[in-house]
Amino acid sequence: MSSFLNQNVRMVRNISRSSSPEIPIQGNIPENMRGEHNDRSDEHDRIERIRQRMLEYRTILQCLRSLRTAENMRYRTKHRAMKEKCERYKQEVVEERRLNANFQESFAHLEQQLINSTQRLFHLQTENERERRNMGHLEENFEQTIEILTQVRKKNATKNRLLNRTTKNALHAKRIAERKLREALEKYEAEVKHVNELEDVTKTLQSTVQQLKLELEQKERLCNDSKKRLAIHSEAASLAYRQIHEANKKTAELVNENEKLHSQFTNTHTQLIDSRQAHCKMEMEMNRIKLENAKHCDELQKMKQIIEVEMASLIQIVEQNRILLIQKGNAINLLTNENLEIKKRTQQLEEVKKNMEEAIRSSEAVLQAQHQELQVYEANQKIREREINMLKVRQHGLATNRTVMLEQEAEQFQQVVHHSVCRVIGFRNQIACMLENADKFLRIMFQENATFLQVDGLNVQANYVPTHDQVIEQNPMNQNMLGGRMQKNYVFPSAPSHRVMNDDVELPGPSNRYHHGQQNIPLHGDDINEIKIKIC
Repeated sequence: MSSFLNQNVRMVRNISRSSSPEIPIQGNIPENMRGEHNDRSDEHDRIERIRQRMLEYRTILQCLRSLRTAENMRYRTKHRAMKEKCERYKQEVVEERRLNANFQESFAHLEQQLINSTQRLFHLQTENERERRNMGHLEENFEQTIEILTQVRKKNATKNRLLNRTTKNALHAKRIAERKLREALEKYEAEVKHVNELEDVTKTLQSTVQQLKLELEQKERLCNDSKKRLAIHSEAASLAYRQIHEANKKTAELVNENEKLHSQFTNTHTQLIDSRQAHCKMEMEMNRIKLENAKHCDELQKMKQIIEVEMASLIQIVEQNRILLIQKGNAINLLTNENLEIKKRTQQLEEVKKNMEEAIRSSEAVLQAQHQELQVYEANQKIREREINMLKVRQHGLATNRTVMLEQEAEQFQQVVHHSVCRVIGFRNQIACMLENADKFLRIMFQENATFLQVDGLNVQANYVPTHDQVIEQNPMNQNMLGGRMQKNYVFPSAPSHRVMNDDVELPGPSNRYHHGQQNIPLHGDDINEIKIKIC
């Protein structure tokens, strides 16, 4: 079409350049010339018609050229506008990529913070479980101490000062534990504040994600409109259309990534809700532990009052035992005086016996010398032998009765003293065992608290708790428990040493009362028949 138009333009130019033919002058024209003239006029008319047509073609071509130039200008403006739109879209895509990169960095930072918070929550949960275990051990130890105290109540033990010191140490340990619990609660509140800040940050991120979604939807709409417009254009805009298609793919990928991020955000939000529930549970458990500590304090105070009452009763019993020991010592002194008198009497009887034997010997010599009758001699001898036997029997009976009474009274006194000493030693050993258990319990508690504080990053030194031996060395009551005259390691001759005893030794007693003549002196206990001593 373009070649045909070019040929027509050239023909019109040639015709316009060619000069018009000369018309002959009319006159006397022959017929031949007239025919030629007609032919020339016809040709001239034909040429004029062709010229007019060519002019028309020229005007048409000019119109077509103007239309084509207009279309080209329109296409160029559209192509320029499309290029500008593509460049703008590329810039927007770059900005979106940069925003997505920033968003991913911020989200990764938030994920790291969430991981750190979850780790801290896990550490707090482990610490709470450790505290629960410690409370279980404390309850078990407390039950053991209750059992030991019931045994002490049954056996009427003493040493009020040591128990007061142990109760003070326990209260001090309890105060330390309460202080540590307060510090743990403060840490827990700080963690809760941190978690709330993270929730606020996540809310802001969620709002930004929603805004980005809205912007992406608007951009998708614009892309769809641009796709529709680009579909109308020719093959020249196909490259831009392909670029836009690739950009749409990238935006779809970004949308998918945003959806994934949103899903991750929802997951983290659920995890935060779970962690908040766990924090609530931990608060409930901490309140329960506080209530249990208050109950334990009340029980300790009640036990302290009961122990004070029992200690007062035991002190009275010890004083009664001391009075009884003084009375028994006086009785022993009386018995020794009586024994000395009996010895003097036996010496006198022996002297009388010697005199009688000498008299018998002299009488026998006299009888032999006088040659008395055998019957009279035998009768006198029998009478004398009877008298001597009667004297011997009387002497021996008095001595044996006195010695038997003294031995019985000494044995009864030794048994009573042995039982009282064994009761005191057993009570001392029980208190020593109880104090050792309390010391072990306090050491375990201080060690666990020290480990707990080391895990939290604190360095707190546990207060010094004196052991049982040190308390005994500090206590002046351990050297004189029976009137102030007995030594610390004194043992009666008939009483076995408490170091040789087994774990559970039964010491049967003779009776609940001491019989001395016509006096019945009551002992200090109702269950002296069987005494069980537990040596730790």
